[in-house]
Amino acid sequence: MKQVLLIFTVLLIYTSAFAQNKVSADSTNRESQKITEICGVKFGASYKSALDTLINTLGKPDITSDNNSIFYRDKSYEGIDFDSIYFIFVSDGQNANLSTCFFYYNTDKEKDAKDTFRLICETLSQKYELTQIESSDESIDFYVGGLSPIDDSRGFSIGLNKVLGTHYSVSLCYGPYEFVKE
Repeated sequence: MKQVLLIFTVLLIYTSAFAQNKVSADSTNRESQKITEICGVKFGASYKSALDTLINTLGKPDITSDNNSIFYRDKSYEGIDFDSIYFIFVSDGQNANLSTCFFYYNTDKEKDAKDTFRLICETLSQKYELTQIESSDESIDFYVGGLSPIDDSRGFSIGLNKVLGTHYSVSLCYGPYEFVKE
């Protein structure tokens, strides 16, 4: 069941990633809104560099995959508990660079999901401007914020979704950022 929730949420967030809403920020505020790293790893970092830093930050990953991804289960970051954290790398055939990071919290309890969603929004709003986006039919709430490290498109999205009628998924997605040109 959790795999179905996870797959649904990944598809939803990846679909929203292409909406790349422009965030309004004046020139003095623009640099402070840029998302440059997560968990101590700079976006665009090599797989090896990211893995070394993540081992020091979060411990040994639960799963690694041929320079494509790093996966953790049941980790806390910035005081928030997550069921899973995915670091996704994009390769040009020679180099793999950190492009995307997903954080997920899944529950059967609506109150827990809303509390976690609110905590993520409050934590991120201390540093980044957040903008509420009109929700899809399955989405209960959705925000975007910050700026991409590459351009002025949105830096991250936060979603609270009702999945399969009885489950709730809270997602935080950074990227994808296109460091590799094909």
